[in-house]
Amino acid sequence: MIFTEIQSAILSEPELDAALELAHIYGNLLWFADVGIYDASDLEQELISRCTATPNRVVVDVDAVVRGSVIHVVTEPYVTGGHTRLMEKLAGMHDRPVDLLITKRASKAALDRVSRYFKSVVQIGLCTPLERVFETTDVLSRYEKIVLHLHPDDIYTVVACGLLNRRAEQKVFFVNHADHVFSFGCSVADYYFELSSYGRRLDALKKIKGVKSFLGIPIDVPEKKYESAKVHLNSESLHFITAASDIKFKPVKGLSLTVLLNRILTEYPNCKVSVIGSNIKTAYWWWLLKVKYKKRFLVIPIMPHSEYLATMQGADFFVDSYPIPGGTAFAEQFVLGRRCVGLVSPLQGYSPADRLKRTTVDQVMNSIADYKFSTEIHDLIVKVNSTANVESRYLRCVEDGIICQNLLDSYCDWSGDVGLFRQKDGALAVDVSTSAYFALKKLNYRLAIKLLLSLRFDKKLKLLLKVLLAKYKKTRSSRLDVI
Repeated sequence: MIFTEIQSAILSEPELDAALELAHIYGNLLWFADVGIYDASDLEQELISRCTATPNRVVVDVDAVVRGSVIHVVTEPYVTGGHTRLMEKLAGMHDRPVDLLITKRASKAALDRVSRYFKSVVQIGLCTPLERVFETTDVLSRYEKIVLHLHPDDIYTVVACGLLNRRAEQKVFFVNHADHVFSFGCSVADYYFELSSYGRRLDALKKIKGVKSFLGIPIDVPEKKYESAKVHLNSESLHFITAASDIKFKPVKGLSLTVLLNRILTEYPNCKVSVIGSNIKTAYWWWLLKVKYKKRFLVIPIMPHSEYLATMQGADFFVDSYPIPGGTAFAEQFVLGRRCVGLVSPLQGYSPADRLKRTTVDQVMNSIADYKFSTEIHDLIVKVNSTANVESRYLRCVEDGIICQNLLDSYCDWSGDVGLFRQKDGALAVDVSTSAYFALKKLNYRLAIKLLLSLRFDKKLKLLLKVLLAKYKKTRSSRLDVI
């Protein structure tokens, strides 16, 4: 298998910079290719050992650790999305302002956003992989508590944490926000935060060094309990809204939200359906619905969170994303008084709001026609996901090392499938980024060609087209520079 060969190439690579970059590519590929590999603890430790033996490495002074100091670490923050919002909420739970380290890059808009939530924001400079590791180690060595919000492929920060040689009170906490995919980080965290039932089950397939503790996704629950007003389905022009990034809507193994949305648009001829956060140019699964229903089916690009909340005020029903659910949005809209419906996903156990969903399209249509507000589900969401209760679990762990058991296993029946994205033997059905491919080609041409040949025909063709387009843009840019 290509991943075995890449791992062997990492371990045998004499140049440490090249080995680290190969590991980053390895993590990036596994992030999007589920082949049954979810961690790389042994590889992490091998790279940490090699960096430790480097003569010019950063020598950490354990006495320089500032007592009570906290730093959050993110690979790349975004203007939108639950990953960045989760980090911001956790940062605000500390009794005093905390710092942030960005290890990759940040757009100006994203940087402006996170600067409102952190006392100090530091970015790692553009440098070689080894320099990046050492610079990160130097920054982190000054803090007592290190909270990680990493991209699954961020091997550089993981190795930096392994180099700390930290004393007893210096702890690393890993927030497992991408709990449905491969991720580096299992071997360096003292505490590993669970967000869902799905993540807990996938974690059982990993070699996690630290102690696991349930956190949950924090949701701001209004003091007032909003019960959805009754709607007259036959007389009103209803507005159904669903919102997520395209990766959560992309059909997988025959599972697609398009079937449900088509039924809604058919059975409610005066209704409108809006998809927020999608790109109609590339999201091919929406095309037939757009052609069939035209102005009644709207696909709206990503919008600022404040604009999104304002748009949601006009929704009669909120439909959860599928086949990948919205970890935050669904429960959030329910406690704000929205009528929430959806299909049960194989990726489940993110909130008691899952109990609002149904197994089949027919059942969802029935839940729309006979929608009833559930006080029981609302109260369970408060118990599991309210910001106050998540804060209590978070601070007890960070400050006192107290761990919590996963509440979602108690309140949600499990019918999920941790193997939803797992590929069977054969050609790889994975989208490879041009940046990862070009980097691999530069480091190891043979492996790059082998990766290309290992892809399924459509994925192979897609990568070749992206490569040709990138080369064309580069050539055109060079010509313009000459002119």
